[in-house]
Amino acid sequence: MNHRGLSLIDAQNIVSDALSGARKNMLQPLTIAVLDSGGHLKAFASEDGSGTQRGKIAEGKANAALGMGFSSGQFNTLVKNNVLPEMFAVCINGATHGQFIPLPGGLLIYANENVVGAVGISGASSEEDGKIAVSAIQSCHFKADP
Repeated sequence: MNHRGLSLIDAQNIVSDALSGARKNMLQPLTIAVLDSGGHLKAFASEDGSGTQRGKIAEGKANAALGMGFSSGQFNTLVKNNVLPEMFAVCINGATHGQFIPLPGGLLIYANENVVGAVGISGASSEEDGKIAVSAIQSCHFKADP
């Protein structure tokens, strides 16, 4: 981890750890996108056998976390519990040209209480995507949002 934010090596390590976790848990092929705090793609991997749209979904989950300031799973819960109207998610997705996927698996990456990026994972169940993301972030000595 560098003092300015998320380095390329940090982002690649998060991807690598996510892939290792997926194989240990025998999950379906995953696609992982790591964005810096400005929303720029920093690292990406798509396992053999991943669906053709998984990259867009993974990046959209990470964008949702960055855009809202909390995990894409938390956003999904707020909609499910009628705290936020479903139409709000539809409108945001339209405004971002499909780059907002409010399903679990998109998490903020924190260093010293500052958001330095986000990771989005797609391929397994949304809950499994989220668990792998948390584990990968933490194994690289960052903090994941809840």
